[in-house]
Amino acid sequence: MAPPRAFDKPIQPPSLDSSVSPPLVPRTSAFSSSTATASELNEQGGRLMERGAYDAAATAYRKAIDLQSTCAAAWANLAFLTADRGATEAGRQLYAEAYRHEPSPRLRIVQATVLPPIFRDECHVQEARVRFSREVEQIVAEKVSMDPTCVTTPSFFFLAYQGYNDRELMAQLASLAPSRWPSATRKPINKRIRLGFLSQYLNDHTIGQLNIGIIEQLDRARFELDILSASRWHDEVAARARRAVDRYVELPPQMGPALRIVMDQQLDVLHYPDIGMSPFTYGLAHSRLAPVQTTTWGHPVTRTTFSRILGNAYILFRRSDRKKIPVLSAKLF
Repeated sequence: MAPPRAFDKPIQPPSLDSSVSPPLVPRTSAFSSSTATASELNEQGGRLMERGAYDAAATAYRKAIDLQSTCAAAWANLAFLTADRGATEAGRQLYAEAYRHEPSPRLRIVQATVLPPIFRDECHVQEARVRFSREVEQIVAEKVSMDPTCVTTPSFFFLAYQGYNDRELMAQLASLAPSRWPSATRKPINKRIRLGFLSQYLNDHTIGQLNIGIIEQLDRARFELDILSASRWHDEVAARARRAVDRYVELPPQMGPALRIVMDQQLDVLHYPDIGMSPFTYGLAHSRLAPVQTTTWGHPVTRTTFSRILGNAYILFRRSDRKKIPVLSAKLF
């Protein structure tokens, strides 16, 4: 399941120099629910969602809305929770209400791209896909545009489960979030190649389990290793990852500061073990933060971001395999 799209209050179209996006789960001090503000109740709902207490989270969001009917953040979080539990149309209507109170590009995109988490049958898949494609075409025609360097980018997590080639759809969606972040430039490589792994899930999670052996067994005479973690983990896999690298950096939950920290590492190669599992790292991947960026398995859906990230890696690989890689790249990337 995708991480919650928790929305802080207020939701506003980001300014060009804004560097703050909502945290995945807002934090605040303890308070009494009888005296809580709408914003505090919204934050309480975020924490309850993180713990899996979904009924209690929905109650907190509804209390926030009852207290302040214009609280777009609570409407948006209730919309996500409702849609994620299978009530797709009800979730879409709640997103529309959130957008009415705070008409941001991000909310417009999220409202247009709601998908069922589970499909009844093939007809349901086709019905949802036709509607999704039509909605995406509409928001592209409206020239909706958000800045992925300011706020977390929706990641369209459930699209992959339809089992189709989504390249064209993802190209359209990626066009809605063009990055204004300056691109990293190539520089002379020192004695070792500085390689960074960036993920929210380098812990006791499928992504961490798939990649920890690779990280531990890389030739340290050739590679200087960094891990850039988008979450704080303290389990055994995370501990192994810390021991295996030269630097372990925990990224802040705001897009602007996180982008600067990654850029400041001056990596030669930035590797994403997964793209699409986390809206936060999907948003980071819209910017070129190292001269060479690569990805591998993770969330299995193709997208224009993959093409951008894999561009240099494709050039490196095709020299050694001129038959297979160009054909694959042309069809899927």
